Amino acid sequence: MSTDWSFLAPPRQDKHPGGGAVAVLQLTPHKGWYVYSDRATVVGLPTRLAVELEGYGQLPVFFPPGTMKRDKADRSIQVETYPTPTPLFVPLPAEAKPPYRLKASLSLLLCSDNQCLPVSQDVSADSGGESPAPGGMESWWPLFAKALERGPVLTPLPASTPAESSARQWDFSPSYLQPEREVSALLPAVLFGLLAGLLLNFMPCVLPVVSLKLTALLHGASRGAHLPRQEQFREHNLFFALGVLCYFLFLSLLLGGTGLAWGQMFQRPGTVLALTAILFALSLSLFGLYTLPIVDMKFGQATRPRTQAFLTGVLATLLATPCSGPFLGGVLGWALLQPPLVISTVFLSIGLGMATPYLVMVASPGLVRILPKPGPWVGHIEKAVAFFLMGTCIYLLNILPENQIIPALTLLWFTVPAAWLVGRAARVSGRLNALILRGVALAVVLTAFVWAVQPRQETDWIDFEAESFADDLGKNTLFVEFTADWCPSCKVLNQAVLTPDNLASWRERYDLTLVRVDLSGSNPDGEALLRAIGGKSIPVLAVFPVRSPDKPLVLRDFYTTRDIREALDASLRR
Repeated sequence: MSTDWSFLAPPRQDKHPGGGAVAVLQLTPHKGWYVYSDRATVVGLPTRLAVELEGYGQLPVFFPPGTMKRDKADRSIQVETYPTPTPLFVPLPAEAKPPYRLKASLSLLLCSDNQCLPVSQDVSADSGGESPAPGGMESWWPLFAKALERGPVLTPLPASTPAESSARQWDFSPSYLQPEREVSALLPAVLFGLLAGLLLNFMPCVLPVVSLKLTALLHGASRGAHLPRQEQFREHNLFFALGVLCYFLFLSLLLGGTGLAWGQMFQRPGTVLALTAILFALSLSLFGLYTLPIVDMKFGQATRPRTQAFLTGVLATLLATPCSGPFLGGVLGWALLQPPLVISTVFLSIGLGMATPYLVMVASPGLVRILPKPGPWVGHIEKAVAFFLMGTCIYLLNILPENQIIPALTLLWFTVPAAWLVGRAARVSGRLNALILRGVALAVVLTAFVWAVQPRQETDWIDFEAESFADDLGKNTLFVEFTADWCPSCKVLNQAVLTPDNLASWRERYDLTLVRVDLSGSNPDGEALLRAIGGKSIPVLAVFPVRSPDKPLVLRDFYTTRDIREALDASLRR
């Protein structure tokens, strides 16, 4: 986003407050971005401009009306935004003469379709000695008149103008409990990526998607009219593996282009809710309630077997994204700081590792012989897979903040009649009747989907704040956990390792200050601290000892109670 000041003489000086020239700050968001207007209330942050004129003190600012836009997080809410170049007007007193020296501070929230960045910057200006040209406001006068109708906004100037980025900059020299897992070059990153991707298939947090992988294998092993059994087995595994690789390529482009962290898309409750509804709908399909028009997981009923195999691979990989297994933290910590081509190469190596079992079956289709042939037992397997998918829904519900569980259950409840309507649509006579039923089903689901709540507040730990954290460095042993509501690995560690009893014992024995960095939403200071200790993915635990606070000891990915004790003992010896 760019800003530019102009000093203009209005055509009718007696028709605006002050009566003198008008200072105009032009806000120009980059293409695809927007800022909230001064009237953002329910969502977003209002744009604020604080201005002082040398010799005259604080001045009011007049904001023009913006463009109404549906909020990206809650489509039921209309917000006023500035998506195009927009002038903010500051009328100057009539007695003020050039040069006009303005001390000004701008704060706003700059957003695109997938992220928001808080901006606070100094926009002070000096007009120089020339007087504003007469008539300079003529093209903006209608918009200025509308801004005058909305009334003035008076914002106090902060004591010290903050830097453009609100994130504190840190300077540490971290050491790692397992330095052999850290990477610093492309070849080790690719090798570790292959191994990490392969191991990702067997991590506990990936078990909820085992039903999708089981379905893929059994689909490939079933007989079909279009191909012999071995060829069908090879084709299905090939397109499943292709779905895995394509998703990792997409993820590398998304993370490299937006700067998001691994799994950070799961910080959006809407993403989790959508996945939960999709899996719940698939489970209802396997119970025989209806047949999906594009892809269906019932054996022998796929009208597009290649599409089904591809989408199953994509979905299984998407569900595995928030997990973090051995070697993955070190790979991501290095890769996500590299150029886009390197990020894509490393991510494709992770995808290739995860797809390896399926590529082995592509190369050896004769392995289909070890799988049973279709028969009446298939119906029982379908029901078992349906229960697995419902278990996955529970897994996803566990990612959501506690205060969003009821809206999520409401969405799933409305999915049942919607699915029943889709099933009825396949059996009614007349295309129009079928379209009406499907339209009603879609309306029911979309209506239920508008339920949304804010992330829950954590109270057991001290919430991370940059200023207080900086003050505590070197005074207390800081035990810092980086976590998020969308991180299932973090939840597993909280339940198995970072238990209340363990924390109470460690706090008493080592005199710890427990600090939790919550990355569930936008947290520039927390993300900056994570980058400073060499991290771009979570879970991460860091111990900042009193004697050498600039050399924190870092634990990545899955760590045990013993690992934490060793880290704490090591920190005390420093």
